Amino acid sequence: MKRNRLMIGAMFLSAPLLIGVTTASSAGASSVIAAESPAAATRAAAVGYDITIHTANVNYAGTDGDVYLKVTGTTGSTGYIRLDDSADNYERNRTDHFVRSGPDVGSIRYVTIYFDPLGGAHAEWLPDRVTVNGVTFTNSAWFLKGSPTYRTLYA
Repeated sequence: MKRNRLMIGAMFLSAPLLIGVTTASSAGASSVIAAESPAAATRAAAVGYDITIHTANVNYAGTDGDVYLKVTGTTGSTGYIRLDDSADNYERNRTDHFVRSGPDVGSIRYVTIYFDPLGGAHAEWLPDRVTVNGVTFTNSAWFLKGSPTYRTLYA
């Protein structure tokens, strides 16, 4: 039986995913039989990811480039998730917070950042800390201007 997961903070609570199908018994009373729909099973596979990225407190550490994050765990990965919103993200000594959903990857092992600097005079970026669902990854290397860059961070 598939289980539906509910995220509270960084903890997941599991409950059976049931859809009631009513049938008539020979005595005229109804009973409920557990059934599972493919759409419900797909929704149950998605979990929440609470993501924070802190940009270092050094000159020119901020960027206006595009940032994507892939979360990889014991059972798979999310694919690249774009981390942007209406705020002016990734400024010096700032923590940006995002909540995204994606497939359940099991226990989180590492993250991969994809950074596209988009050009400009100060297109470099220095994130010093990434946290996903309470697992923290540190970084001390600059993402440089020029070509898009991938970097994998391990806890």
